[in-house]
Amino acid sequence: MASFTDLIAQRIYAQRDELLASLSTNPNGDIEHELATGVQTHWHPFAPESAERVNQPRLRVGAVDGSRAVRSLNVGADWIVAQALLIGPDGLRESEGDTRILRGDVESPRVDRYASLLMRSLELGLALQFVQKKMGDILLIDGSLYSDLPYLLYNFDLAIGGYENLPLKVLAQYLDLFELCQQSNILLLGIAKSTRSTVFGKALLENSSLANDLPSDGEVLHRWTEGYGLTDPVLLGSASFGHTNVSRITQLAEYPRKALIQPGHAQKYLNQLPERLLTAPAIGTFYTRLAPGDDVLRIDALASAFGHNELRLLEFDHRLIAHTAALPIVQHLLGEYGGLSVYNAALYVVDREVRLHAETVDKVYLPILRGQLGSHIQYDRSTRRFFS
Repeated sequence: MASFTDLIAQRIYAQRDELLASLSTNPNGDIEHELATGVQTHWHPFAPESAERVNQPRLRVGAVDGSRAVRSLNVGADWIVAQALLIGPDGLRESEGDTRILRGDVESPRVDRYASLLMRSLELGLALQFVQKKMGDILLIDGSLYSDLPYLLYNFDLAIGGYENLPLKVLAQYLDLFELCQQSNILLLGIAKSTRSTVFGKALLENSSLANDLPSDGEVLHRWTEGYGLTDPVLLGSASFGHTNVSRITQLAEYPRKALIQPGHAQKYLNQLPERLLTAPAIGTFYTRLAPGDDVLRIDALASAFGHNELRLLEFDHRLIAHTAALPIVQHLLGEYGGLSVYNAALYVVDREVRLHAETVDKVYLPILRGQLGSHIQYDRSTRRFFS
């Protein structure tokens, strides 16, 4: 039987310096020197006991997360399953689920994007229920609040025939959620475990000609920070929207009219998106490490949570502000922190319950699909190698 261990070990040895580049604390090149210097200015250590909430009323917290799975079928189609869960105060539990079979020659990136959007739409639907019914004081969503927004506007080339309206539906749900949270004074937090973005690094190099091909924020903070701490927040406007401007947004009014959606209220509602984008609130983001040795978390919140209710999403690019504006949020996060495996108690619970395991898809949902359709649906040969 073939053994590849020695081959891989040899390649690691041969590329040792290159592989260590993303782990070393020694800056390599002008970009990394400038980033390392900037991080020292904009990273702020804190003592956890000084940041904890003292004699503060316990806030009612809701958390939303989702999960999805894709299986390729032997008829040349893809089967998608998505589900989402909301947990909240007083034993609150609300769930949503959906499934689709995408037919035709649809490339994997488009299938994955559709599955992601379907799951996000379910999550946002539950989040809107929480806010509309005023079920709590804080709403946590797994993932960034900001990162999706530019892709919802621009990646129409990944839309699938018959479902072209889905990105705009998700965008409308985001805007509804932002608006309702501000009206109801509910703190909306997006918590991202992975930190591949470069928004913080770009903010550090905003007056530099070097702000291209940056290492991720996660790498920057792993290499040049340690212990408890948080960054100065970056208020984000059109920073990731490319050349977006008022005229570009106005052009979107034509797209919903051509989308394959039901006429009537939904069509009229989607046509209002360009106007709503122009008044949408800016979003702030910062990174924090809640325990020594842990990974940093990316935290997104509406700009009003940082004391900047006046800022609109498309009125400016980005702006760094003092870390003190984020300390109340850090206080809450410390109260929900349960260690390296439980970065947030509420999101940990909802993640464990909503996670879509292969056994559930293949041993529970697939038989239901077969029974409801009266057809012996089967995975394609490649999929059957991993899922039976």
